[in-house]
Amino acid sequence: MTTSGDLQPMKPLTLDSALRYAVVHSWDELMPQTASGSIQIEYQNAVDSELQYLKVWKSTELGHWDLVAEFWEKSLWGNAAGLRMGKDYLLAAGTVRVLEFVLEHQANFSSLAGMTGVLQIFTPTREEREEATAWMAVALAPGGVTPVTPLAA
Repeated sequence: MTTSGDLQPMKPLTLDSALRYAVVHSWDELMPQTASGSIQIEYQNAVDSELQYLKVWKSTELGHWDLVAEFWEKSLWGNAAGLRMGKDYLLAAGTVRVLEFVLEHQANFSSLAGMTGVLQIFTPTREEREEATAWMAVALAPGGVTPVTPLAA
């Protein structure tokens, strides 16, 4: 297990947990105009457990969703490979940084091959924000210890 400074030992995370931390860490950037809302994350793993696609949606009003970001492993169905941000989120540098981190280290997070996942994240509590901030601070620290440990095969 990994430690850094005063942080408790960190366990290997699931892909769902890493994505949840990334969104909660970026909450203020994603929801700057409102105190509440929700984020929905959709993804599909390939047989080798690598992400085939990832979509992040934001809602601040019932029934209305804005595309925040999408990632495609390969060019499929007219979608270009790589991470792209929605038109209203092109300048969301913090969000891009944490999503890129999760995508670059996805092999270190436990996930099930061929799994389709959907996460809904509602306005985080203070404790959830603190936990996500602590995890991302260690993960993103230049030259710091990355709190992801490959799972034993």
